[in-house]
Amino acid sequence: MSLRPRTIVVAGGASGLGLEAIRQLLREPELSFRIVLGCRRAAERRSDLLRDLGPLRSGTSVVVLELDLRSAASVEAFARSVSDEVGERGVDVLVLNAAVVHRARSDQRDRLSAEYIVNCLSQHALVILLRDALGVGELQRSRIVFVASELHHRLSAVGPPNLCI
Repeated sequence: MSLRPRTIVVAGGASGLGLEAIRQLLREPELSFRIVLGCRRAAERRSDLLRDLGPLRSGTSVVVLELDLRSAASVEAFARSVSDEVGERGVDVLVLNAAVVHRARSDQRDRLSAEYIVNCLSQHALVILLRDALGVGELQRSRIVFVASELHHRLSAVGPPNLCI
């Protein structure tokens, strides 16, 4: 078995569960990773994210790319950048962690539409756009991980007029 770095793509890796997953991976002493992290405002967040992750061991790298799941153009550009970045090595693990929950009062349909686009449609589109990069890793079987939280339990007190999940 080769000891080449595992390629892991994380959508929504700049905070919360996604960032913690990356931190845990980087603590694995025996493995090295090539992590592609997708987040909004990547250019302004890149240096802080890399600093927060700390020094990387030899053979491990982290690349931060722009990904705004509210925008089909951004999803397509991210998928192209990931494909260019990973090349023939492919993607070993795709972690779909990004999500949005609107708590502020606004038009119900607008909130529902934005949440559905980010939490469902764009993530599905990302899997489809990365299909050529998936399944070509060392194991010939990529993993796709959909991350969910129990945020809806904490927001349930807000009530139906303000909660769209």
